[in-house]
Amino acid sequence: MEIITSISFEELESLITKAVKKAQAPSPITTPAPDRIGISEAADITGLKKATLYRKSFDGSIPCERFGKFLIFSRKALSVWMQEQTTPKVSQRDAAAEHLAKEARKR
Repeated sequence: MEIITSISFEELESLITKAVKKAQAPSPITTPAPDRIGISEAADITGLKKATLYRKSFDGSIPCERFGKFLIFSRKALSVWMQEQTTPKVSQRDAAAEHLAKEARKR
């Protein structure tokens, strides 16, 4: 980056015009990611290991399809599945109250 010590009004105006046009230029259109993905990308999305995904697909606890010998996952289905697997955080007070209630029912 060069340091400007003296600049004419026309040069300044030209620099500002170029900067504004560059900022207003439309951003390149990105294509949406495909909905169908392989096991490596599913592992990245879910944070699970590939072995875990294979096991869960075998017992039917994760949404997937087989295409020949390959496992195919849907981004949307994985997103819904992850939301279903997420449990709300329980405060320590609520956890203690639940534990006390369980213990009281045992007796």
